Order: sequence, then C-alpha cells, then structure tokens
Amino acid sequence: VVVYNHSNVNIAYQFAFNYDTKAFGEMLHVSVTDTTDAENIATVNIDGKMSGYFYATGLGADANLEDGVAIKTFHVSVELDFNAGNEYQNLSETITFELPAVQANATNVNVANADHLEYALNTLGAATLVDDIYLTEAITLNEGAVATLNLNGHSINAMADNGIAIVSGGTLTIVDETEEELVALVADADETVVAINGIIVNNGTITVASGKIEEIQNNNIATVQGGEVVAFANNTNATATINGGKITTITNAEDAELAIYGGNFANDVSDLLPEGYVQDEETGDVSKYAPVKINATGFDTFEEAAAAAKAGDVIKLFDDVTLSGEVTLPANVTLNGNGKQINGTIYAGGNLTFVGHTKVTAFSASYYDRVITIGVGACLEITGNGRVSLAYGNVFNITGDIEDAKTADKTTIQPSLIIPAGISITGGSDATMNVTNAYVVIGGTSSKNSSANGVFELNFTNSIVDFTTYFTLSEPTSEKTPTFNINIKDSVFSTGTKFIAAAPNTNVVVDNSIVNIGTYFRNSGNFTLRNGSVLTGATIQFGENGGNDGTTIVDGSTFTITASSTGHALDGKDTGKIIVKNGGTATVTYYKGIEVTVDATSTFTGTEI
Repeated sequence: VVVYNHSNVNIAYQFAFNYDTKAFGEMLHVSVTDTTDAENIATVNIDGKMSGYFYATGLGADANLEDGVAIKTFHVSVELDFNAGNEYQNLSETITFELPAVQANATNVNVANADHLEYALNTLGAATLVDDIYLTEAITLNEGAVATLNLNGHSINAMADNGIAIVSGGTLTIVDETEEELVALVADADETVVAINGIIVNNGTITVASGKIEEIQNNNIATVQGGEVVAFANNTNATATINGGKITTITNAEDAELAIYGGNFANDVSDLLPEGYVQDEETGDVSKYAPVKINATGFDTFEEAAAAAKAGDVIKLFDDVTLSGEVTLPANVTLNGNGKQINGTIYAGGNLTFVGHTKVTAFSASYYDRVITIGVGACLEITGNGRVSLAYGNVFNITGDIEDAKTADKTTIQPSLIIPAGISITGGSDATMNVTNAYVVIGGTSSKNSSANGVFELNFTNSIVDFTTYFTLSEPTSEKTPTFNINIKDSVFSTGTKFIAAAPNTNVVVDNSIVNIGTYFRNSGNFTLRNGSVLTGATIQFGENGGNDGTTIVDGSTFTITASSTGHALDGKDTGKIIVKNGGTATVTYYKGIEVTVDATSTFTGTEI
C-alpha cells in the first residue's frame, strides 16, 4: 500500500480494517509493516465480532506525512492462525481497509459514520457530525479518553440497546453549536431534538453542554455533569453521581448507589439525596442546604444574601430567618419567601418583585418612586402590627388569577396581599396601588390628614378587596390639598366598619361592582355608582366631621343606607346631593339636608327628618 500526501499541510492517518462476517474469529490476524525499516508497526485481530471497524494500534497522531508529495509504502498481510483446525477449511472472509486522515495536530474532525466517530473521539478527542448517524451497535470511548462531541445540528440514533459506551474513566462532553431549531429523524413526542438516543456508561463522566440525551444506562460507575437527560437508569450494582443537568425521570436499582449533589429533576428525589442536600419543591432543583439562596449559591444569613444580590437575582428562602437589624434589598431583585418567615423589617432599595409566599414582620417601600410588584401566585403577608405606607411616588402592582371576582369563592383563594394593620396613605407626593384579578386583605386604612398631599390612586379591577376594619380618606389639615381617585370595577369591595371619603377632592367610581360597608358611610367628594353596581351600608353618626356634603350619583345602580335611628341620618349639612338616574334605586331610611334629584326611570325612597 502506497500513501501519498499531495496537500500543503502535514497529515495524520490510521489504518482501519472492516470485515463482514465472523467466520474465522480470533484465528484471523491482520498486520501492517512499514517497508522503510521492515518494522511491524500495527496488528489487529478480528476477535470473533460480527462486523465493524478495527483500528490498527501504533498509527495515529504520530503517523504523519509532511506536506508536499510525500510517500510511504506499507505491506498489509492477512494470516490464518497456525493453530486453526480443519473446521476453517473452505471458509471465506471479506476484509477492506481505509486510511482515515486529518490535518496533523488537528483538534477536531468532521465525521459522517459511526466508525469514524469512534476513531475521532478516541484518537483526536473531538468530533463534529456532518450527518445523522445510526448506531447498530455500541461504539466505545476508550480507557481514560477525554473527548468532545459537537452534534452540529445532527442526531445520533441508537438502535435497541446500542449507544455510546463510556468505559474506564472516560469523559464525554456533548455540545451543539448550531442555533437553529432542529427536528431529528427520530424525535420524541413533542418533536424536539433527540441528540442521542442512548449512552451506556460503564465507567465514566457525561457532560452535556447542549443537546439532548434520551437515555443513559449506567452499568458500573457514572458521573453526570449537566445537560438534559430524558431518562437515567442506575442499574444493578452500579454507582452514579449526578452533579448537574436536567433529568426527567430517574430510576435506581435496589442494590445500586446514587448520590445527587445538583441538577434539576421532574420527580421527587429527596429520598436519594445525601445529608445536607435538599430539593426545591417548586423547581425540582437540588442543592446544598442553606436558609437563603441566590440561584444555587447558599448564604448563612439573609443579610449576606441581600448584600451579595444584584439586579436580576432571585433571593429565595428555605427556612425561617431572623434579622439582626433592618435590611434594605438592592434595586430590581426578586424575593421569594417560599412560605418561610422573615423576622424583622425589610426595605426596598429600588424596584422589588415578590414571588412565592413571603411572610415578613414589617415591610416598607421607603424613599421615592419604587415599583413593588406582586405577581400571579405570589403573596406578601405582613405578620407584625405595623402599617405599610402608600407614599413618596411609590407604585404597588398586585396581580392574581381570579376569573370572576363577583362569583368567586374567596375561601378557596390565596390572598396576594395580607396587611392586618392596614395601609397609611401619607407623604407629599403621588402614589398608586393597582390591584387586578387579585384578593387582598387589608386592615384599617386611612390617609394622614396633616401630611398626605398629592394625587393618590387606588384601582381595583376584577378583585376581591377586604378592608377588615375601616377605609378612611381623612379630611386634610395643615393646608394640605390631596386628591384621591378610587376606581372599583367588576369587583367585590368590603369594609368591616366605615367607608369615609372626608377629603373634598375625592373621586370614587364604582363600576359593575358590589360594595359592602359594615357601618358608616360618608361622602364629602364625588361618589358614583354605575353599570349595575350595588352599595349597602349604614350612615355616619349625626354631625361627624361636617356630614355628607358631597355628591352621590346612583346611575343604573342600587344604593341602600339601612340606618335604624334618626341619630344615624344621612346628613348633608344643607349641601349634600343624591342624584338617581337611568333606572337607579336609592333607599335612605333617614336623611337631612340632602338635595335629591330623581329622573323618571329611577326610584328614591327615604324619610326626611
């Protein structure tokens, strides 16, 4: 055999023998001799296997031909073993050979079939697919071999129990450097990429940087470092360590050993974890126990986590914590209380998002222009007796997943916000609260009459709103002139006791909603019921803070005051107004000094005193 190199680079090559049958088994020997020095440099035995490639030892990266017209001559011989008996008489075997070659000192090679793949992984330590490959039998990553396989947008599909076998401490890293969405020839149910259908690990390490492995069968010792694995089976007498990756299903034989130090699992693996490791019930992530974590990094205290957090991070609790002092969270982080308790006070140092169920003794948005977000499925629960301030240009955005607030059963709904002590509306600038599709439970809420000054908006849309005691927009003092805009749409709004709109610049619009007022009602601003809304309550005590000197409009809605004595009359102090129109109904048991206007389609019922 004469080998020529006509290229302008040095090449490395290797003899590869292929046969079709196992007729002669171990009795057939193939040898290669370099005729330059008559040295036998390579021998391969068929070893009784059915078919496939075998690579002659001694030829690899060191078998080089320099650039230019370089020539080498080899003698290839095929011999029947001297000990072969008569049973081999008249048998035949077809043997072919190839010389796979790459640039000398190359770190990668393009491959298009299983045999060249095995050669590239073991000899060069790297291979890039240029076509889909089907494995009719397992190929082997040899003892101690460290190799990287780039799928390059292609698939390796293993038939039956065949796959890539990793033995004797071999390490295989699988990547896919393509960016396009791929569909393999053999795809899973949702037609995502099937990068490898089978890997057989006898003793080695798998790292999947990208690409997807359908199945790993561990028969001896395996380490999984990352990537996505659909099914991992730790078989009889096997030992496996999983440090990372995403695994859909995992099975462990009764006498097998499995240690999980990291990764993400679709099923519960808590019984398989070493001491000191935990699985997140929500995400399925496994990591070392710590009371507070940012991603996979654990912290011994909440203060340490807050100090290390940066924009975009998620701080998550895995145990109750007690603060040594007040803690300010950095801007644009997310806090997941995970149902645990923070004993102490936290401040928002910037925009802050809550996920999960966060319990904290006290919370303040503090300072100016913070956006506080409580998203779907989240809950902020204040467990202490302190109020939360709505002030300083801050915005609270609270969103739940209620479909129809007017028919929903609130006993089955997790509140998005729980503040037993209520909200204090204060400060010298605007502030906003938006509640959408959510259930909120808030205690006594009022504006501070000597400091609230600006435009304050509270918008409730398709929500259940429980002010468990009172809701009061106080009459301002100290020359303050706040404006309060309260919009209640498609909602159920309740107070345990009174609803007081004492500030003159108050605009309340109730649209297609139900308002239940436990005791007193007062309006010194503009209060509109429209679009089939219903309000039921009592009136303020006679003479309190000047009476109901605002305008109440009942537009196609129902307004009912159920006072039981003249001492609780709806007292307008000669300036209050009630306008009933477009089929509206107003019932006021006792009223005094109220101007009443009713159109021909509407009804007003009351006893003037």
